[in-house]
Amino acid sequence: MSTQERKIETRTVYVKLSPSEQRERAMQATELVRRHDEADAHLKLQTKLLKQEVEKHAAKLRELALAAREGTELQEVTCTWVPDYASGIARLLRDDTNAVVETRSLTSEERQTQMFLS
Repeated sequence: MSTQERKIETRTVYVKLSPSEQRERAMQATELVRRHDEADAHLKLQTKLLKQEVEKHAAKLRELALAAREGTELQEVTCTWVPDYASGIARLLRDDTNAVVETRSLTSEERQTQMFLS
């Protein structure tokens, strides 16, 4: 075979490593395992945080959809307890509409207050 007929080609084949090359590969593998574990822990944390964010958005979406469908929603409203000494009850009234939010019996202290006011 003449040199003109020879074709040179590079292939990937197994090559026996020297002891120092083996130690170097072991050190590289150890570092790579550390970086892998660190990246995996970071991925798990990010996944958890993003899942919490998705759940928060889903909850807000359900709340808004319910408000749009029902035409009402829970809101903070200033209310005032108003005693009715004649009936022995106290009413919690919304300050904006005077609608009754809650009723309860007057406490003994509130009844005594009524005696001093009379």
